Amino acid sequence: MPNMTDKPPGITQAEIIEDLLTPFQTALKAGGIDKERLVRKLNEQLEAKRRVITKVKGRGTKKGIISSLGLGWVKAISTSEESVYERTTAELTIQQKATIEALKLIDAYPAEKHQIDTTATIVNVSKLTDEERGLLKAASRRKAEQEKAKLAKERGA
Repeated sequence: MPNMTDKPPGITQAEIIEDLLTPFQTALKAGGIDKERLVRKLNEQLEAKRRVITKVKGRGTKKGIISSLGLGWVKAISTSEESVYERTTAELTIQQKATIEALKLIDAYPAEKHQIDTTATIVNVSKLTDEERGLLKAASRRKAEQEKAKLAKERGA
């Protein structure tokens, strides 16, 4: 049985982790997702707004509308039977989530507890037998399918 902890001399755990993440980062860039785009999107979310529409029976007066609906309403459509008013307001749920993400990015938000095992065993694949390689590939495929199913479930698909 080969020694599963063999690793090329001079390679650190940090370098191995970086090598593992590089394909993912490359795929993100190839898909048009880079830091600049993420910053723009985060800025949009921090300023998120929504349009609110309400109907009022009759024409109504501006004073009456302000007293019943509050400030900021603009008449959009008016007929003899009803008036439609609209206003733009902050989308607080999106803004709050974006604020939390921004705080996490600048390390000003309490970290969620994630346990990462950096003492994992390094497997020198070149020293594996064909049978061991096949078992490793099968296990890897099963794990990938489990993760894919988990993500699909989280997304509601």
